[in-house]
Amino acid sequence: MRRHLMAFQPFPLMVLLLVLIPVAAWAQVAPRPAPETPVGPRGDKADPGQYHCDLAQVHARYGKTPEATVAYAKALEVSESDAMKARILSAWGELLLRNDETAAGREKLEQAMTYVEDKNIKGRMAFSLARAFEQKGNLHSAAGQYRAVLETTDQPWMRESAINRMLMTYRNADKLDALTALQESALKTDPNDATALEVLTAIHSRMEPDMEKALQTAARLAALKPDDVSAQSLLAGLRARAGQVEQAAAVYEKLAELDPKNKTLYYERIASAYLDAENKEKAVEQAARMVEGDGVRSRDWTRYADICMRADANEKAVAAFEKAVESSAFDRERDAMEIRLAEVYRQLNRSEEAIALYRRLSVEAQSPHMRTRAKRALLELDKAKSEENAERGPEE
Repeated sequence: MRRHLMAFQPFPLMVLLLVLIPVAAWAQVAPRPAPETPVGPRGDKADPGQYHCDLAQVHARYGKTPEATVAYAKALEVSESDAMKARILSAWGELLLRNDETAAGREKLEQAMTYVEDKNIKGRMAFSLARAFEQKGNLHSAAGQYRAVLETTDQPWMRESAINRMLMTYRNADKLDALTALQESALKTDPNDATALEVLTAIHSRMEPDMEKALQTAARLAALKPDDVSAQSLLAGLRARAGQVEQAAAVYEKLAELDPKNKTLYYERIASAYLDAENKEKAVEQAARMVEGDGVRSRDWTRYADICMRADANEKAVAAFEKAVESSAFDRERDAMEIRLAEVYRQLNRSEEAIALYRRLSVEAQSPHMRTRAKRALLELDKAKSEENAERGPEE
């Protein structure tokens, strides 16, 4: 045993550790080359440009623009798919735009558009380019790119964003007249220019209110696009605002056929138009269509009940809220509907029914928030009753 201990020499082991530890540390932090065969997240073969594109985005995130540019160029060089090339060029172009290199950024984005067929992706690229021109104060070029968004994409949120940005840019520069003239000139060249009609309608209905002109351009747009939900919705909404209830209702009826999955929304809008015209009976009649047939959802009953409340059809409103409670799919949804029902009882001075419902919810509601609301309502009702008794005085 003693001979074995004497034979053990710690010095060579320490030397070995001193050599291996720095090597291991260097291996952890040293930059790794791109893998020869990149692998996608599902284990499939990835595009060779993926690695370099991701690396470029990391560099860009940390403000290392020269390194990002080199990585994007390498990614484009080795990329094999059009989709990846479009992604690389789009990201590269946006980086250049952020660094005020508008011409180079525009070139990259326009090149990216040649690799994609998806019109919504093209729309997003045009939107980025429009924003860059806008920030540079180049209104005409910005308007051209926002117009390209409207001509390219069918996504409602993107179209609305493009119109809003276009209007705000020209208004902030006090040049709305120039934007109007630009659209009118486009219509002289092509009377069926749907984009120009859409922009003019937005100008006349939002920025320089002229309901007559807005209705004219909206009607022309709807005639050009008889099956387009956005164009028909625009016309219906403007007719309702102008008090043309019957004409608005006719367009909403058409929309219910074009877009049946949202028909309850269109029936609700018809009812609201009649309410605005103070025709409560007609409003309730139209709102009842929201809850016809099978598969009526809890929120449909609630929206119908709200219309009935606004039209002073109180009994129908209570019955609708009770139906909303019955058709609630989840406990928390049912609690929310019952809170609404209790509030309606309270609004209609049906205090006993309201108190009974609040008491149950204060104990049984799933959500602590709902239990708190119910308890607070009970306290308010109790306080109101005490004040009423105090005013009445002691009974003789």
